[in-house]
Amino acid sequence: MKKWLKTLYVDLSALVLGALLAFAFAPYEVFPFAVICPAGLLALWLKESPQRASWLGFTFGLGYFGAGVYWVFHSIHVFGNVPTIVAGLITSALIMALALFPAAVGYTVNRYFPVNNTAKLVYAFPAIWLFSEWIRSWLCTGFPWLFLGYSQTNSPLKGFAPIFSVYGVSFAVLLTSALLVNAVLQLRQKAYRTAYLSLFAITVIWVTGGLCNLIPWTQPTGQPLSVALIQGNIPQSLKWSPDHIQLSFDRYEKLTEPLWGKDKLIIWPEAAIPMPLSQASGFINIMDDKAKLTGSQLILGIPIATPDRQGYYNGAVTLGEHNEVYLKRRLVPFGEYIPSIQFLPRLFNFMNIPLSDMVAGRPDKYHSLNCRCQLRCV
Repeated sequence: MKKWLKTLYVDLSALVLGALLAFAFAPYEVFPFAVICPAGLLALWLKESPQRASWLGFTFGLGYFGAGVYWVFHSIHVFGNVPTIVAGLITSALIMALALFPAAVGYTVNRYFPVNNTAKLVYAFPAIWLFSEWIRSWLCTGFPWLFLGYSQTNSPLKGFAPIFSVYGVSFAVLLTSALLVNAVLQLRQKAYRTAYLSLFAITVIWVTGGLCNLIPWTQPTGQPLSVALIQGNIPQSLKWSPDHIQLSFDRYEKLTEPLWGKDKLIIWPEAAIPMPLSQASGFINIMDDKAKLTGSQLILGIPIATPDRQGYYNGAVTLGEHNEVYLKRRLVPFGEYIPSIQFLPRLFNFMNIPLSDMVAGRPDKYHSLNCRCQLRCV
């Protein structure tokens, strides 16, 4: 086979492996792909230079995030009214930026662990990939989409989640992938004992995860709390239209009316009221009065203007006996704000995405809300 043809074959293999990995997540939930696809990528890296491994990781990332993050295009184009070409370019830039993470993993693994031994496969590969997921969870307030651990909600490995969080599940997946590659490599070298140990370790990981699912990690305490969740199911095209604001008021008021007094806690979704808190004072105060009268507590999502009125917080407000407000700290890039918009204001000003100028709440601030008093000063 010609060298360029072999190179193309390897590149396409990395791309396909990345795309298949997206099917490990909901709604498809083919959770074994989360083990097989990283294992396949690791196998492709074994005979490559650090630069070549980085390229294969990038190609893998293009398939992975291209198949898993394409929905950002709809957020920008359909709901933001951004032209198709521009929205496509922005989405492509995001996918390529995310693809840099597996690219960095590939380079680091092959650069600092050039020998294909147990230290590289079983220790370095899972640890470096997991570190890249952690870094990704903080960059630009976080891109926690498609962490490998999230693909295991229907597998035995989900048993590790109550103990080690999603990162522990991701590590169990990656360690399984690494042990699988190590077992195959050792079998080819006729090191049967090491190969069998790797397979045994995989069995231990999955059996332990399954057994952890049998442990009741939580126990009821105190009196039962009756909770009602309400979803207005209002199309986004209408929800954020100034001509249809009353639709949200009427829908949520009607759905909540039979629940007052029956449920101690009533919860509306994020941004249930699509207008700033200060402008919705009349409706908010009516809901607060009903909550106090019936003994229920209502939690609802609503935008809250910043003190300088240059942006909005994504807020959650409680009405009833306790009046408090929480300002969301970890915003969704391209959904609640545009990364680097402060550096490229002219480029992004035309992107009319609803509430794209949201501001993260400060962790060192505690916000309390006295409904009527707060509304006069917000």
